[in-house]
Amino acid sequence: MKTTSILFFVIIITLKSFGQISFEKGYFIDNNNQRIECLIKNYDWKNNPTEIEFKTSTIPEPQKTDNASIKEFGIIGYSKFVRVKTSIDRSSTDASNLSSQSSPEWSEELLFLKVLVEGKASLFTYVEGDLSLFLYSLNDSIVKQLIYKLYFSMDSTFTSANKVCINNRFRQQLWIDMRCPDETMSSLESLQYNTNMLKHYFIKFNQCNGYSYSEYNKKGKAFHLKLTPGINFSALSLTNVANSFRSTDFGNKTGFRIGLEGEYTLPFNKNKWGILFEPTFQYFKATGENSNGSTSINYKSLEFPIGLRHYFFLNNTIKLFINGFYIPAISPDFHSIFKSGSSPAALLDINSRGSIAIGGGIGLTKLNAEIRYYSNRQLIREYRSWITNYQRFSMIIGYKIF
Repeated sequence: MKTTSILFFVIIITLKSFGQISFEKGYFIDNNNQRIECLIKNYDWKNNPTEIEFKTSTIPEPQKTDNASIKEFGIIGYSKFVRVKTSIDRSSTDASNLSSQSSPEWSEELLFLKVLVEGKASLFTYVEGDLSLFLYSLNDSIVKQLIYKLYFSMDSTFTSANKVCINNRFRQQLWIDMRCPDETMSSLESLQYNTNMLKHYFIKFNQCNGYSYSEYNKKGKAFHLKLTPGINFSALSLTNVANSFRSTDFGNKTGFRIGLEGEYTLPFNKNKWGILFEPTFQYFKATGENSNGSTSINYKSLEFPIGLRHYFFLNNTIKLFINGFYIPAISPDFHSIFKSGSSPAALLDINSRGSIAIGGGIGLTKLNAEIRYYSNRQLIREYRSWITNYQRFSMIIGYKIF
C-alpha cells in the first residue's frame, strides 16, 4: 500500500505540468476602435474579469490590460465580453442580509459583461461571487439589467416575523420590450432567472422575428454516466486489543468491483472540475488462522462515494485527471460477518465507518482508466475490543454510457 501512495503522489507532481491555462486565439478592441489580433489567456472565468492577459505577434511576452483601456475582447469560437457603463443592483441574496426594499438599489459601474446571445435582442451576464445578474439590450440600445431581487417583507399579520419575497420584474420587462407573437403571459410566468431559460427566450425571440443572432460560450453536456468495473487488491487484518491470540491477518486478496459513476461538470474553468457520485459494489471473502483456530470473513457492501475530479486536457480527445472521494459510513453490508470459531458469541457483525479515497488516470472520448487508493475503512464500530485494518488499491476501467 505504501508503493501505491508513492505512485499516486508521483502522478500528482507529473500532472501539474499539464495544468496550466493556455493562451488561445482572440482579439480585443481598444479605445481608438482598433482591433488587435492576439492570444488571450483563457481562464473560462467563473467571475467576470476586470482585466485580460494577452500576447501579440510583435510582443510575445505576456501583457495585461483592463476595462479602462479596451472596449471589447473575445476568444475565437468560445466567448465574448463587452465593456458597458450601466446601472446594476448589488443587493445581497444571502438570507441573513436581505434588503427590506423591494425596488433595485442602483449603482453605476463600468463592467466587462459576458455576451450570451448577440442579435437584435442581446443577453449579457455579470457574475461576481454570489452576485449573478442578467442584462439585455434591444436594437443596440442602452444595456439594462433584468430585475430580479430577493427582499424581506413584514408579514401581513403585522407580527415581528419577516418573510422572503421576490421582485420578478424581469418578466414584465420582457413582456413589454420583446416577445414573440404567440407569447402568453402564462408562459412568461414560468420563466426562471437562469442562464438556460433566458438564453432560450432570447434565441426564440430573434428566431421568431427573423433576426440573425450569435450564441456564445456554448457548453457540452453537463452530466455523464459511466459504468466502472475494476479489480480490487485488498488487505485486511483483525486485531483484538484484549486478547492478541484472537487477532487474524487475512493477507492480500484480489476481487472484482463494479460501479456506476455519475459526473456533473461544473460550468466554468473550461470544464476542468466535476462532482462525482459512484455507487459501487465490492466484496472481500477470506479465511485466516490465529492461535484459537480459524477466522473467516464474508464482507459484501454497496458504497456511495462522493467526490471531486480535476482534469488536465492534453488535446481534444485525451485528458489526465485526479480525484478524491469521501465514502460515507452509510452502506448496506448485506449481513456481512466475521466468524471466529463455532460459538454464536464468535460472530461479529460488520458495521463500517467512513473513509476516503484518492486516484488518478487518463480519459479518452468514451473510455478512461484509473488507479485508486482507499484509506483504512474500519469495519467494526460496535465492539470496542476489536479493530480492523482494511485497505484497497483498485484498477478501474470506465465506459461512458452517455
